Amino acid sequence: MSKSRYFFKNDSNASSVGHQQNFRPIESLKFFLFFLASTLLHSTQAQSSVLLKSNQQAFSQHHIDQIKEDAPIQNIIFGQANELWFIGQKMMWKWDSTSKKLKKITLYPKQKKKLLIFLNDSIYTTTHDFILKISQDPLRVTKIKIRRDKEIISMQSEGEKIFLIYNDRIDLLNKRKITPSIYQIDNDTSYQKALFISKSKALFMSKEGQLDIFDLEDKRQKKSVLKLKNKIYSLEKENNFILTHTRHSAIRLSNFGSIIQTFPIESQRSLISVNINNNKHSYLYNDSLLEVKDIEKKTTKYYFLNLPKTKKVSQLLINNRKVALVLDGLPYLFDLTGQTYTQKNGVIL
Repeated sequence: MSKSRYFFKNDSNASSVGHQQNFRPIESLKFFLFFLASTLLHSTQAQSSVLLKSNQQAFSQHHIDQIKEDAPIQNIIFGQANELWFIGQKMMWKWDSTSKKLKKITLYPKQKKKLLIFLNDSIYTTTHDFILKISQDPLRVTKIKIRRDKEIISMQSEGEKIFLIYNDRIDLLNKRKITPSIYQIDNDTSYQKALFISKSKALFMSKEGQLDIFDLEDKRQKKSVLKLKNKIYSLEKENNFILTHTRHSAIRLSNFGSIIQTFPIESQRSLISVNINNNKHSYLYNDSLLEVKDIEKKTTKYYFLNLPKTKKVSQLLINNRKVALVLDGLPYLFDLTGQTYTQKNGVIL
C-alpha cells in the first residue's frame, strides 16, 4: 500500500459533508471489506465478528456553511439524548440529531475556547481567563475566573469535581469554587496531553513520543515511561489501566506506569484514533475502518465509515450507536447502523 498524504483514501463512494449516500453491497466490495476485517488485530479473541456499513448522518449545506465560519472546530462532546456539542474559534454549537436543528450560542468573552466536558447536564469549556459553565433549560452561562499565568492542557471530571491540569500544577474546581494548586509539579517541559489518576496520585504527561509519570505525593519525582520515535496521540483511562497509542501500536499501562501489554498494528494499516468508553474500545484506521470491541462480551464489530480524504483526525467519540469525529476542523456524525455481514469460518453470510 503506497503512502499518501491523506489518512483516508479518495474512494468513489466517499461523500462530502452534507450529502448522505448509501453503499451498494456488490460482491467485490464484500470481498474487500471482509479482507480488511479479517486482518484486524485481536479478531481471534472475539466470539463473533460483524461487519457493518455506516452512512454519514449529514448536516445540511446551510449548516456546514455556518460552521465553516467558526472553523476549525476545537472539540466535540455528546450531551443529553441525541445532542452533539462542539466549539469553534468563537462560538458554541449544539446539534440535535432528532430534529436536525443546529443552534449557535455566542459566548463572552469571545476568546478562543479549547477544552470541553459534560457534567451534571451542564457543559464546561475553557478560555484564557475563565471557565464557562453552560447550563440548559433555561440556557445560562456562568463565568468562573481562573489564573491566567499558564494554559490548561487537560480538564477532567470526577464526581462533582473538575481537575484543571497545567504543566506545573493541578487546580480543583468544585461547583463554582476553584482551589488552586492542590498538587504542584516541578516541571519545565511543555507537555501536550495529560491524564490524572487520583487513586494512585499519579499524573501522566506526554509530548510527541515521550510519556512521563509524576508522583504527585513527591512533586520532584518524575519517571520516564516511554520514549518512542512515533508521536503519542492519546492518553485514555481504561478501568484500572492506561491506554495510549501511536499510528503503529496501542500500549496498555498500569496506573503506576508499568507496561502491561503492547498491541502492534499490522504494517498495511495505521491507527489514527482511539476511544475508550466504559467496556468498549474503538479503533479508527487509515482505511476508514472502525473496530469496536466489547471487552465484557468479548465481541468485535467493524464499521466501514464513508469518509472523505482527510489530512487530520482531531477527535473520535462513541456514544451508544453514534460516532462523532473532527476531520480537518469540521464535525462529522455517523449512525452505526446498516446492513450486517456475519463472518463464519471465513465466509460472509
